[in-house]
Amino acid sequence: MQRINTLTKATDLFGVGKHGYKPGNPATNDPATTMSADALNAIQEEIARVIESSGVALNPASFTQLLTAILALIRGVGLHSSGVNGTAANYVMTATDIGRCYYSVGINANITLPSILSVPSGSIVNILNINGSPCVISGDANIYAVGAVATSITIGQWENLTLVSNGVTWFQMAGSSGLGVGQVWQNVLAGRVLGTTYTNASGKPIIVNISVTMINPNTLITVSINGSGFTVSAGSVAGYVTGGNFIVPPGATYVVTAVGTLASWNELR
Repeated sequence: MQRINTLTKATDLFGVGKHGYKPGNPATNDPATTMSADALNAIQEEIARVIESSGVALNPASFTQLLTAILALIRGVGLHSSGVNGTAANYVMTATDIGRCYYSVGINANITLPSILSVPSGSIVNILNINGSPCVISGDANIYAVGAVATSITIGQWENLTLVSNGVTWFQMAGSSGLGVGQVWQNVLAGRVLGTTYTNASGKPIIVNISVTMINPNTLITVSINGSGFTVSAGSVAGYVTGGNFIVPPGATYVVTAVGTLASWNELR
């Protein structure tokens, strides 16, 4: 941007070096300020580039494009919410939904993010699941969530999710991902084996509760998380059922080792 700098400018009108325009005075032979191509081009491009940066093409028939673009950019960086919308069925977001807060109220009501190339970098999406069933958020670009990278992320009841675009992918910037929020105890015994390594790809911490029927007396149940091992329980008598709990951080690997038979394996996830 530049200020007018023609010979007929109003010198220092807005401060030292901050020239402006004057109407002129024929009585004193003081000429009005004449325009210059440089000043007009500066005004044109400053305005046009704000409009174009919001993803909108210039329209000579519209007189509200600058206002619309400013509001869209403000909403996109989270300075203003353009509204709150509920969806009771699967919903596909578009670029016009950026800055809104969406809440899922329907059974299995999933949400598809707007195409990553249709929204400017810095765009923000806010989603809250107030329904009893999980809500799957997916799109055409990766989502970098806590401890995981995927094209979809699932949030449980009363979980919220805030995603920000960098123009190429989505990043989870906030969300209720603490223990117990949107999680339920699940019996995963059928899919677990002692000595096998598993990965917590849920995007949040999980609690694992296990019990083992010991074959030999005075043996241990040990757990290794990301290669760091510790003991969760010990059995002093053969045939004795013992167990324990441990927390697995998002993205971490975990393996349970014991000389015995798995009696139970439950996970809060």
